[in-house]
Amino acid sequence: RKVFASAIDFVVHLDMDDVNHVDPAAGIRRQVMEIIAVVPALHDDFSTEPIFVRESIGKPLEWTGMIPPNAHVLERSLPDGVALRPILEGRRVLL
Repeated sequence: RKVFASAIDFVVHLDMDDVNHVDPAAGIRRQVMEIIAVVPALHDDFSTEPIFVRESIGKPLEWTGMIPPNAHVLERSLPDGVALRPILEGRRVLL
């Protein structure tokens, strides 16, 4: 378990809808339903913390308010002067 937990930082859960309501000719539609962080726990175990969740297909993906562990690693990849929290809150968009 410890090796497993140390090798995975995030898990992205996708779901699919049999009918693509935007473009029915395109067939199935996949959407991210949840993004979770794998976090260390006691006794060589691990647990998960949701970062983003979607109530159902077609609904918005919403931030839970949880800052991912090791956020400093993510912030190192951002341009100078850009912080992770405003991006997660939807106040900052990077193009």
